Amino acid sequence: MIPNRVSIHERPAEVKRALPFGYWEGDLMIFSRSGGNALVLTEQKSRFILAAKQTGKKSLPTAAAIRRLFKSMPKQALASITFDNGGEFAAHESLRLDAYFCDPHSPWQKGAVENHRTATSSSSSQNQAGRRFRSWLRQDHCYTPRKCLGIQTPGEAFRHKIKSRRCA
Repeated sequence: MIPNRVSIHERPAEVKRALPFGYWEGDLMIFSRSGGNALVLTEQKSRFILAAKQTGKKSLPTAAAIRRLFKSMPKQALASITFDNGGEFAAHESLRLDAYFCDPHSPWQKGAVENHRTATSSSSSQNQAGRRFRSWLRQDHCYTPRKCLGIQTPGEAFRHKIKSRRCA
């Protein structure tokens, strides 16, 4: 159970109309039974990714990792975050950030971060999937310009939004 869970359907109407800057999605990707997990956060507008290795699925360490990843972010980059209904996100209130949750069994409602899972899930083993994800994150995702971002990389698009101080 997730205390004070707020449905994705209660997000501000502006998110449904045009995706503003600062709306994040979070997921825990499990790559091995021995604790090879990755916490992945994706800013939806820029497609910028933050990731941290996790050794388990407990909610308090997951919330602490999210706080560490967001620690140096300017306020305009942190409007809200959307999760699935995994127990690892039960400590969402400690983030001091509006958090929303997908409908049960509907992870596609946070499609940006789910696409990262798809990019790495065709491996034959969980450990191989973890290596493939780390390689994809370092090489393809970080350095590949995107047409949808005006031929910028996700990092460039993210930095541009922060420097311009525009949130829309």
